[in-house]
Amino acid sequence: MTSILPNQRLTARFVGSLAALALFMGACGSDEGSDADSESTEQPESESTEQPESESTEQPDDASGGDDSELIISIGSEPGSLDPHALTAGTDEVFALNVFERLLERDVDGKQVPGIATEYSVSEDGTEFTFELREGVKFHNGDTVTAEDVKYSFESFVDPELGNTFAYLLRTFESAEIVDEDTVIIHLTEYDAKFLPGGAFARIVPKNFIEENGREHFAENPVGTGPLKFVDRKIRESFTLERFDDYWGEAAGYERYEFRIAPDANARVSALRSGEVDLISQVPPQNLEQLQNETGLKVEKGYTADNVWVKFGTIEGDVPWGDARVREAMDLAIDKEAIVEEIQNNLGLFFAGVAPLNGGFDRVDYEQRPYDPDRARELLAEAGYADGFDIGMTTPVNGRLPASEQTFQAIAGFWSEIGINANVEVIEYSQWVQSMRRESALEGVTQGLHGDYNTYDPQDRMQTHFPCDAPYGVLCDPVFDEMLEAVASTVDATTREDLYIDAFRYLYIDQTHFIPLYSSQQAYAMADDVCWIPRYGNAFVDAARADPC
Repeated sequence: MTSILPNQRLTARFVGSLAALALFMGACGSDEGSDADSESTEQPESESTEQPESESTEQPDDASGGDDSELIISIGSEPGSLDPHALTAGTDEVFALNVFERLLERDVDGKQVPGIATEYSVSEDGTEFTFELREGVKFHNGDTVTAEDVKYSFESFVDPELGNTFAYLLRTFESAEIVDEDTVIIHLTEYDAKFLPGGAFARIVPKNFIEENGREHFAENPVGTGPLKFVDRKIRESFTLERFDDYWGEAAGYERYEFRIAPDANARVSALRSGEVDLISQVPPQNLEQLQNETGLKVEKGYTADNVWVKFGTIEGDVPWGDARVREAMDLAIDKEAIVEEIQNNLGLFFAGVAPLNGGFDRVDYEQRPYDPDRARELLAEAGYADGFDIGMTTPVNGRLPASEQTFQAIAGFWSEIGINANVEVIEYSQWVQSMRRESALEGVTQGLHGDYNTYDPQDRMQTHFPCDAPYGVLCDPVFDEMLEAVASTVDATTREDLYIDAFRYLYIDQTHFIPLYSSQQAYAMADDVCWIPRYGNAFVDAARADPC
């Protein structure tokens, strides 16, 4: 799957209509920045399989160790929760990945490597996973990690009293069994193909510390096993971490790390250019060339696996987009190549469901529909909407994703060309997250966004947004639910890839239950004396890998 769209460009008429909506291409525009070939996810045979140690590909050999006292990072959105078992949204990941660890982790290339566990074995039926724990791993309070902590962490992750938004990732978890101090067996109710690719999902927390101090205290004073430990937090301003000297792995490159929250992208860019901060994430596309050419600064780009699409609310009842012909027309009316080239500054890869990070991407035999407004008008007329209609559209403020506001304002502009009047409402990130929950009964359309960084696999994304019991979606299509069940229960990797390729074909080509836009790449800018590259398949800054050059 290579070339997906014809070479379409923004028309002069569209540029004029978009100008009335947003001046997104200015050198200092209003953007308020941002939430490989996948290795086989086939599970191993039941005998023990030791994971290879990762080879460092992180930093250049000439890193010479400048001032390692503090690294100041400016990011676009704030974590809502510091408790990795009471997660509220994807933006919590920027804190969790720096402070906590899972049984299995990912290296800078996206390869799965040992974390808290060094070996694992799987039963023949794929429902029992035996993990051997790494010896001598310390929590930030000095306690040693044991099987008791692992058992507690899995039970805590799915505890309904904690209200973990992502508890559904372990929907097949049944129990954790302690074999000895360094061995634990995780029992599932049924085989789940995403369990191992997700590193087993639950980040490991200290049982004794939490039971002695209470969960509320832990949420305000989190203790993990990661390379960085918590110092303090100023809500809506910053959080500070420091090097954990007893970390089992490679030591963090700096002594102290301050993450400053700056939703306004212009503020992040200005702070970097003035030397107030050392590194910024979510570089606004319109500032990319400026920062690349500025003396004393450099830019690193990375594929984040943040998949972006137009997400439909309810399609039941008397709404025009309840007709699949209307949804197809809405898709054909969007010039996606123009959005990626002109708004995202080419920081996006086209996809039609299966993303570039996912196994089988190169075998997908369908693609995004080309930009064809004439055919879109024909389909609207066939469906009885030749004069168009009104539709509500919400999009989160920029902060989690670069130029998300401008992208959806552009879509509204494209739709206006075929008579569809989209009433665009820009809302706060937390409000947008809640608006997509099934109980909120989303109407109209909104931005769909899901990073595949948990598993490097699409099953998580499919289960989160599209089945009848999806926590973030109002779609209910029994045909798709049966297809998804087959994906989740299939062991053979190639067969499973074929199944999710077919499932996305049904969702997009057959039904247009969503409109894929792009799979995001992202740019990060930093001072020349900072050596850091983004992790493949993850949008968030894992700061411990940064080194002074």
